[in-house]
Amino acid sequence: MHSLQRRQRRLEAVNQLLLPLLRGARRYYTAWRLVNPLLTGVSRVDESSDYTVTVVTLQLPASSPLVVALYTSTQESRPISPSQLQRRIRRLRSRVASLRGKVFNRADLVYIIYAPRGFTVGARRMARREAVNLASRIEDAIKALARFVGRRLARLTEKLRGRRIWGEVPLLLYALQELTVSLGAGARLVSRELAVKLAERGGTI
Repeated sequence: MHSLQRRQRRLEAVNQLLLPLLRGARRYYTAWRLVNPLLTGVSRVDESSDYTVTVVTLQLPASSPLVVALYTSTQESRPISPSQLQRRIRRLRSRVASLRGKVFNRADLVYIIYAPRGFTVGARRMARREAVNLASRIEDAIKALARFVGRRLARLTEKLRGRRIWGEVPLLLYALQELTVSLGAGARLVSRELAVKLAERGGTI
């Protein structure tokens, strides 16, 4: 496979993950901006010129941003070995470190490494130790991200249920909900209208 073909395949894989994520971000941005008209945007995408490394930063109401760091491999000869995985993790973390203090300070970080040829058993063990998500299909990457956001949404929903909330907190609930739904998991519990109403007037869910 030529370098231009590999670049195109990486771009296609990145877009499959980014499009549902950014679609969810657009939905909660619309609600957030109704409450905060000065808001100019919530998403930023930083990527290498060959689309191997992509870092998506999503600003969230009343919370640290969500940062998704994706490494996209087109290796076809064999599964990713532990030494190869280590280099990819190092490159991902280096890119995230270069953005810290410029784009975000604290953040909820999700690392995903996508390789269609898969990973050796040793590489999978290393990934568990390093808290890195592995995916041999882009659908697996989407599911891993949906699980991460969905768990956070579930914890927040349980914490807030029956309590009076206002300000940006209901908007955070709405944001996590829209991201989860856009990634193909969960269901809508709070409408945009209700989220804005709770933000402006307060209430319970």
